[in-house]
Amino acid sequence: MKNSIWLSILFVVACGGKSAGPEPTPTPSPGEKECVKSGCSGTVCSDEEGLMTTCEWRPEYACYQEAECTRQADGNCGWTETEVLTACLASPPVE
Repeated sequence: MKNSIWLSILFVVACGGKSAGPEPTPTPSPGEKECVKSGCSGTVCSDEEGLMTTCEWRPEYACYQEAECTRQADGNCGWTETEVLTACLASPPVE
């Protein structure tokens, strides 16, 4: 019971300040690296070029091929959650 209360509190705190719409992309600081897609399947969004991952393929990885890899509101690189990306991940293309 105590665990579920703490999880509920954590959820409210973590999600409470989130707006319904996309957050604006922060302006990069001078000298800040651009975000790039990397990894064997192109599913890593980072400001470090050449990151390697295991080479495997899952249907949802196709969703990231056209997705936006940009600096997010928290300052880190990440996938911009668009309606297209969310829909694709919910129902990935069949190989």
